[in-house]
Amino acid sequence: RTDGTGLKLETQGNVAMQFLPFSDRTMAATRHPWDLKPEGVILHLDAAIQGVGNGSCGGGNETLPKYRCPGTGTLTYTLRFTPLK
Repeated sequence: RTDGTGLKLETQGNVAMQFLPFSDRTMAATRHPWDLKPEGVILHLDAAIQGVGNGSCGGGNETLPKYRCPGTGTLTYTLRFTPLK
């Protein structure tokens, strides 16, 4: 925004995020990107993202261990939203 209002977002820990104008459900249900209609601002948060590895091209090759999401344990992160102005 140009008026100085909004939110400041601070994170602690590993977290991936995207601000998108569409929900996951809408994107999955829409056949063509040009048919998407903005729904507002939707925050997508991920504690872990796994690489697809060579398996995305067929051949059954697995993702290398260092790029896999952990199969056990707890993933945590902290978010702090602070209003501006």
